[in-house]
Amino acid sequence: MLRWLVTYPSDDKSFTLFAVFFIFVGVIILAASLTNWRRRKRVLATLNSPIATAPGTGSVEIKGRIAPSDQGLLNAPFSDRQCVWYIAEVYENRGTKDEVSWVSILRESNRCAFLVDDGSGQLARILPKGANVIAGSQEVASSNRSNAAAPRIETFLVSRGLSNKKRETLSYREAVLVPGEELYAIGPSRRDAGPPIVSGYRDAPSSELVLFANGKADGELILTTKSKRELVSFLGASVVVGSVLTGVGILFGIAAIAKSFISTK
Repeated sequence: MLRWLVTYPSDDKSFTLFAVFFIFVGVIILAASLTNWRRRKRVLATLNSPIATAPGTGSVEIKGRIAPSDQGLLNAPFSDRQCVWYIAEVYENRGTKDEVSWVSILRESNRCAFLVDDGSGQLARILPKGANVIAGSQEVASSNRSNAAAPRIETFLVSRGLSNKKRETLSYREAVLVPGEELYAIGPSRRDAGPPIVSGYRDAPSSELVLFANGKADGELILTTKSKRELVSFLGASVVVGSVLTGVGILFGIAAIAKSFISTK
């Protein structure tokens, strides 16, 4: 492939642009890989804490089952499942009759505060705004199965200005976090005042562990339905793949620069 790139006839300008493009892509992928490497390192360095004994003074790792908070639940737009977080995507097939090419044309998410119960005697409150949620998405409807969209999906498309799209070219994917599901969470924490606890003849103060994203480089809140081992493996694999793609991108960029240089001789 690199030999073809160097020997393929083309003008200097196009190959210079080709080189800049591949190097730029390589740098972006490298940056993403380094971010995942830092995430993996942080996950490995943080030990799991029972919610009841977690101090709430820094980064904490907890694991438990999702429970609704006083904010209630959401309804996922396609499946109508009750959840605490969702992301919905609409894809359009812009390929030809012989080749499928799915392009994302709409991506929408919503969330509400929820609780996690690990059986330690206290619940943790999760504030998912700004969190990095890692959850597998599922195809909930597709033109491959039916040419007509379900009424709920049809209403969604019209309300989002997509009523002019051909239904037979669309596919719908959705990811959700639902009550009762096992959740792994790691991120900044604090202790907020909780409801009083009846202790003997008088009420004693209590506190509630809260996990949140603070917007800083080391303040990312990760929420995932994967186990810790699966998350570490996932992040490690993304680093390897990212490094390989970075190398390929930079090699193509160098080859394009070489081609441009040779053609000026």
